[in-house]
Amino acid sequence: MDAFFVDLFAEIQPDLWTEEASDAQVASLVRLLGIRSGMRVLDAPVGDGRIAVRLARLGCDVVGVDRSEAMLTAAARRAADAGVPLALHDHDLREPVATDAFDLALCLWGSFGFFDDAGLDAQTAAAAQALVPGGRFVLDTPTAETLALGFAPTSCKRIGERFLVEERTLDPVTGGVDATWTLVRGDGTRASARFRYRLHGITELCGRLRRHGLDRVEVYADLDGTPFVVGVARRAVVVATKGEASA
Repeated sequence: MDAFFVDLFAEIQPDLWTEEASDAQVASLVRLLGIRSGMRVLDAPVGDGRIAVRLARLGCDVVGVDRSEAMLTAAARRAADAGVPLALHDHDLREPVATDAFDLALCLWGSFGFFDDAGLDAQTAAAAQALVPGGRFVLDTPTAETLALGFAPTSCKRIGERFLVEERTLDPVTGGVDATWTLVRGDGTRASARFRYRLHGITELCGRLRRHGLDRVEVYADLDGTPFVVGVARRAVVVATKGEASA
């Protein structure tokens, strides 16, 4: 999995979203969550900082964590170019960052699912611990319900001057998705990486969040707050609020 994030994903992430698309995503987050200047935000993982820097530009106090040195370097460069403060740390998502420190914790673009069940419980617990009572944990993720709508064993899409081929299998018993991504560059060279992703159903995911004190859970179909309808939604945006009792 490390080879996927450190090498292949780090190479293609800058081309996955246009600046306009990132602007629109942050605008949607602001409307959905009521984000305002002065809010404390944990972006975990931060990736190349495209979301974190935009929130910092709005006046949020943002901390970004990641295990990829390439991603942290890219995020630091993006923050410097934008002239905004952004605290960045090499950090395992399964380890606590802080206690009662953040109003929001973000885990976007399918970044929840790359650990085993014990690791996912640890990741959820760490996010919950980092939040102030009433703080919210936001997940943007595929689920069993959404993946089933368009699941195919092979897909190919163009990213800039490159092509990304994904081969995948789904184990219906464990919910595990085994995937191989192969990047075909314009000069004909290739790079491949394998990873395993733990897919949740909505009910199971909400249960995991509640077990860790995130006791009010809302589910949307996108960052615009579109209602989640099974058979229609292609992703899930889950907003879970930390209760007073878990403080």
